[in-house]
Amino acid sequence: NMGHLSYVVALIKFVREKEHALTFLNGDLFCKPWVAFKETEEKQREDKLELVASKLETQIYVKGLNRLYSFGIEDGDNRFTPVFCMYHVSSRNSTSPIKVKLKSKELKDFGDYGVVVKNIGEFIDRINSCLPGFSYGLIEYINFDNLPEKDQFAFRKPILKKDLKTFAHQKEFRIYNAHYAITNSTSLDDPTKEIILPNELGASFFSIGSLEDIAEIYPMDELFAGIEINAENPIAKKN
Repeated sequence: NMGHLSYVVALIKFVREKEHALTFLNGDLFCKPWVAFKETEEKQREDKLELVASKLETQIYVKGLNRLYSFGIEDGDNRFTPVFCMYHVSSRNSTSPIKVKLKSKELKDFGDYGVVVKNIGEFIDRINSCLPGFSYGLIEYINFDNLPEKDQFAFRKPILKKDLKTFAHQKEFRIYNAHYAITNSTSLDDPTKEIILPNELGASFFSIGSLEDIAEIYPMDELFAGIEINAENPIAKKN
């Protein structure tokens, strides 16, 4: 049973200030190192996963399975991987117009504006052509408290996995490149990674060229009230 096919019809970048919205509309992706998200997320996540972060190899204890897992990504060089996060809007419908209406109040914490990308296929083409080596994907939300055997590899590839109960409302689409490391370190364990010094905001910009033809800025209130968009090139979403 394939279930119903659904489509990603739009992507939204939430920002605090209009100026940040204009920066993104200009095609500049403000990427923070993964560790910056991880640290704020751990505050939100409370004690779900007991992270022994002082060790080079992070260990995670999964209560439901009564097992200890180890993987080296958290304290390895991958914590410096540049990451850019967006919210994805999905629909059972791939034809326009599409109504976009945010519901989860928690999304209001992400800022006062949303830049809505209405042509996903074109957006992805621009990532592929302007940022070779970058990967992207929808975050898969899994229940860390009750993990089936098949999800145990999530601990080895956590860059696209998140805790279902805490983060599912974020519906995240993530762009990242593990070849780069945003860090002030002069040497890393992995000599193949290219070091990028962080700017004064602890981040780095990567450009995919102007998005003005495929994206538009909306105040957050309008996104909660509901807008209609002509979604072009939606992508099918695996269920």
